[in-house]
Amino acid sequence: MAQGLFILRPSAIGDLILTLPALAALRSAFSQHRFVLVARADCLALLAACGIVDETLAADDARLASLFLPQADLSPALLLLLADTSHAALWLRAPLAATVAENLARCGVAQVLCADPLLPPSRHAADHLLDTLAPLGIA
Repeated sequence: MAQGLFILRPSAIGDLILTLPALAALRSAFSQHRFVLVARADCLALLAACGIVDETLAADDARLASLFLPQADLSPALLLLLADTSHAALWLRAPLAATVAENLARCGVAQVLCADPLLPPSRHAADHLLDTLAPLGIA
């Protein structure tokens, strides 16, 4: 089974559209990985239609609940969902990003990229989101 890449981008549809170039860059860099993207439920159809990700999950999926709680008992359903996940990319604000990253590491995810989605006024949003992937070697 292929290793997984877990992506969390629970934003409004406009911000998610601006993330598509970053998702395409991730797909190119991690072409052998299975992509699971977590987003708002009202954005899932768009993501599925784009063909960049292999699976989509709603951010309010019950299996993910313990991921967002500090020092939570991680649910068996979450551990099963992330069993083959080696990498994660999170576009979340602090302190939630730190909580999710810590819980992903506890689930066995080897590399977790946390990127602040707050957009600087001097850069195009899509360029900023691409720049956040630099720690993964994506230019």
